[in-house]
Amino acid sequence: MIKMLDRINVFKLCHRARFVDHQIDILTSNERSRISLKYPFVLKIGNVHRGQDKFLIESREMWNAFSEWQGLATIEPYFMGHSVRALIIGDKTFGVQIDNEINWIKNQAGAEISCVQLSDKLIRHANECAKMFKLDCAGVDYIVEDDGTFHFLEINHFPGLSNISDEIDKHVEKFLDEKMRQIELC
Repeated sequence: MIKMLDRINVFKLCHRARFVDHQIDILTSNERSRISLKYPFVLKIGNVHRGQDKFLIESREMWNAFSEWQGLATIEPYFMGHSVRALIIGDKTFGVQIDNEINWIKNQAGAEISCVQLSDKLIRHANECAKMFKLDCAGVDYIVEDDGTFHFLEINHFPGLSNISDEIDKHVEKFLDEKMRQIELC
């Protein structure tokens, strides 16, 4: 799980394993002239999760005006669609949609969370990704277009698990009880 703390390395591993289906650039501020993506795109600086240090760059003027950053950043296309998390808890996968009318970064203040049905293909994708990292609890984030096409964004090894739905709360409690029993047996 320690390797999960390095967001950029995890993203590189996911890209190599073909979980990422879109073009990405990984670069330092000094390499900013070699971007290959069209506008708009999302700049994610460093290894921070939960929308911090994430910027929507909509034009060359915005990109040119953007100040320098330290370390590596990922640059990814900006996808239109629904922000969806495949919440994997043990042997079950739940769908969670995050809507936010206030911010383009969906998991920020003002977000509304609801349960959503995931396609079998997305569930398989999320579970294969979690399996690669040997995680039995994970949040795999996607943008899902209206036609069902989905785009992998990231995998989180400490996803939010509470106050989503009664069904999820009960499953989380059962899952954590079982984990505690396993620890006690060791």
